[in-house]
Amino acid sequence: MEAGTAPTTVGVAPATIPAERVRALVGRYFYATTAIFLVAGSLGVLMRQSQADVVPIGDNFFYAAMTAHGLGTFMAWTAFAVMGF
Repeated sequence: MEAGTAPTTVGVAPATIPAERVRALVGRYFYATTAIFLVAGSLGVLMRQSQADVVPIGDNFFYAAMTAHGLGTFMAWTAFAVMGF
């Protein structure tokens, strides 16, 4: 191998993935991200209503919901959203 070049394949070239399998995987990602978005959004609405004294919740649940909202919104949802781009 010459200097400055990298091999384009290692071993056997991968087989083509069937379109049905790709569609199924994309559908799973879409439904998973939608579910995560809805749950995180619901937690955000619940926290906001608690701050406005519409729905009283305890302090421990509020901060647990805030943690779950942040993880769901900024970690899980965005991680799924950027996969494949």
